[in-house]
Amino acid sequence: MEGAVQAAELALELKPGSDLALYNLCKAKGLQYERTGDREALDKYVGLALEMAHKKPSPRNLGLLGIALVCKFHATGAVEALDEAIEASLKSIHSGVGKSSDLSKRLITLGNTLPPRTQWKGTREDMLRDISDSIHHLQRASRIMERKGDNQSASRTVKPVGYDANLAYALMTRYDIL
Repeated sequence: MEGAVQAAELALELKPGSDLALYNLCKAKGLQYERTGDREALDKYVGLALEMAHKKPSPRNLGLLGIALVCKFHATGAVEALDEAIEASLKSIHSGVGKSSDLSKRLITLGNTLPPRTQWKGTREDMLRDISDSIHHLQRASRIMERKGDNQSASRTVKPVGYDANLAYALMTRYDIL
C-alpha cells in the first residue's frame, strides 16, 4: 500500500495541477486508511477529498467526499461528519443528473449513509424519513443497474450482489424502527 501512496505523491509532484493525480492520491490515502487504520491517512484522505470537492464540485469529487466523511464518522463517531457526508452525497446526485454514468454508485453511497444517521440522532419521524429515503435511493440504484444489465449480454451479470445486500440492510433497519 505504501508504494501506491508514494506513486500517487510522485505523480502529484510531477503534475501539481492535475485533478487526476490529486484524485489518485486521495484514493490511495483512503485505501491506506482502510488497510491500516492509520489516523493520519484518514485525515489526509478527508482533507484531499474536501480540497477536490471545493476546487471542482463534480459528482465524482462530491461522491468521494461523501465516502471519506463516512469513514471519518466510523472512526470518530462524529455525527457532524455523517451530516456532511449526506450533504455531499446529495449534491453529487443533484449536480450529476444526466451527466454521469456512475449515478447508481452515488445513490448507493447516499443510501448507505442514511441508516447510520437514523440510528445516531433525530426524532422517530426523522428516523423514518431517513430510512425511507435510504430505501428509495437504494431501490433506484438497483433499478439503474438492472437496466444496464438488460443492455448487456445475457452471460454477464452487471448488478453486484452488494446492491441487494445494502437494500436488505436498510429494510431491516426500517423493520427495527417500526
